[in-house]
Amino acid sequence: MMKVDFKARTSANQIGAELKLRGEKLRAAMERGADDAASFVWAEAVKRAPIDEGNLQASGHYEPITVSGKFSRRVYFDEPYAAAMHEGHYNLGERSQKKQGHLGSIIVGRRYLARAFEENRPRIGRIIAEAGKGAV
Repeated sequence: MMKVDFKARTSANQIGAELKLRGEKLRAAMERGADDAASFVWAEAVKRAPIDEGNLQASGHYEPITVSGKFSRRVYFDEPYAAAMHEGHYNLGERSQKKQGHLGSIIVGRRYLARAFEENRPRIGRIIAEAGKGAV
């Protein structure tokens, strides 16, 4: 029979403290990742938002929110007509058409916020994952 005895050089308290510290670092990294992802979605939505005078684009924001204790962010536009421009059907004005011409494959107009998220899901995941690297 082969027998190996060993003695741990680290106490349960030390292990617990290390795990707590790593958990705090990971939480902070994931918070940064959520902020980075929200900033990215906001910027992508601004690219897609129609423009007349620029008020809609300027009304875009992102902020942390709590949803069941998860790392959540809200990206929104608070100009009174933001929802109508997001959901409505309309012809793009001259400035929006000019903006569209400069963006290539990115489409300016309705569903500007939803499309910013939907068209960039893989990139958003990478942004969040990158923030967590090295945190543990």
